[in-house]
Amino acid sequence: MTVFLISQLLASNYRRRFKDTNLFQEIFDNILMQAYEQGFVDTQLQFVDSTHVKAHANRYKNKKVKIGSKAKSYQQKFHAQ
Repeated sequence: MTVFLISQLLASNYRRRFKDTNLFQEIFDNILMQAYEQGFVDTQLQFVDSTHVKAHANRYKNKKVKIGSKAKSYQQKFHAQ
């Protein structure tokens, strides 16, 4: 019970503390840039995580959505350096 309360306290502290910041995005960008500079990232091939794709979706309710702006901005950022 005590461990649960401590973890709940820590989680609420993180939510309050970092609510309106982009700290986690900056950390991710920094790690990604370091990986790119070390040669661990190849921008020629990209994969998409489909974790949040609804299974058994109704094929008649599909929407065509243009995506790729974030991927392009990352790719441009990497090639600029």
